[in-house]
Amino acid sequence: MRDVLDSAPHVGARRGLLTVLLLAVLLTLAACGDRSSGGQPSEILSGYLPDDWKPVSGAKNVQGFQEINIDGDSDSEWLYFFHYDGQGENNGPIGGIIYDAQQDVNTQQPAAFFVPYRLLPDWREGKGQGYLGEQNVTWSEARIDPDLVERPADELVVSGLSAGDLVTRLSLFRWLDIGRGYGVAHFVGNAGLLFGPDGRAEDALIGQVTSYNRLNDRSRLCEKVLHTRQGTELRFAATQPGIVFCPLAAGAAEGVPDQPTYPEAVVVAWLLGQSRGDLALDDAGLRAVVNPAQVQRIVHVQYPGAATLANRGDFVSEMSVQTALETTAGPRTIQWNLVEQRPTAETRTSRWRIASAQEVP
Repeated sequence: MRDVLDSAPHVGARRGLLTVLLLAVLLTLAACGDRSSGGQPSEILSGYLPDDWKPVSGAKNVQGFQEINIDGDSDSEWLYFFHYDGQGENNGPIGGIIYDAQQDVNTQQPAAFFVPYRLLPDWREGKGQGYLGEQNVTWSEARIDPDLVERPADELVVSGLSAGDLVTRLSLFRWLDIGRGYGVAHFVGNAGLLFGPDGRAEDALIGQVTSYNRLNDRSRLCEKVLHTRQGTELRFAATQPGIVFCPLAAGAAEGVPDQPTYPEAVVVAWLLGQSRGDLALDDAGLRAVVNPAQVQRIVHVQYPGAATLANRGDFVSEMSVQTALETTAGPRTIQWNLVEQRPTAETRTSRWRIASAQEVP
């Protein structure tokens, strides 16, 4: 048989051409098939997924392969979310990938080939940030001009959800080029993320992201950073971190406790509340030392774990708290002297109050 084939090169050429044509037809059908999530492209792509990638489901718009278009051309791409690094029956974090149908100009055939582009996790330049979500994700498209809905979107917005549907991760993706794929701006806040300045308009770019990350602190203090988009680019400028109370609910902004318990919480609430005269024995005297309206951010809070027993008059114990502040008058370090008031029939428990304060050189 080998001699026959070798003596008939025209037969082998015809068979090779037939194979190329059949492959071109199959790939063309795959690229032009049904564009729903159950269409032919998604069925073909499913065969190329690694066995250890477990599909993400549960969110209203996350199910298998989903059609999107954010690379500026008229052809759709296919978005897929998956769990990776799982341990037995326990799912790992969530990653994402986009398959893009591209023409192979070398074959001179009109066949489209699906090229995979990792979103996160990835390890290319500028893509080592992390993963998309803990328990689930949601996604949407965003446009520089939300009114131009007939044009392909400019960004893919992926929100990562943790327990209680708390948004703790945000990843914004934008097409760069065939070689680099998608660039990303990635934000993490383990106590939550807020989008601003007034939420997010439908289809519009997210202009601000506020991240809250928990400190190892008994008063639920968080480090807050505000990220502001620069123009319409995928570039954000971040403020220096400041200390606030962590938000208490998904989508809620920070506030101050109605009745702070620990001494450091009393100090932070007084600084952030600006009208919490009930937290001080001499509010006017404190304001003579530091005006809360001049405080731009709380840089650091330091305090001992245990109080010192005083047992004099109405006071059970005492404690000192130090804060490093950035103010309109420059950096300042303030020491706060607090006392624990004995319970009364009205309070029914002891309360910490600020007795005095002084600047530390």
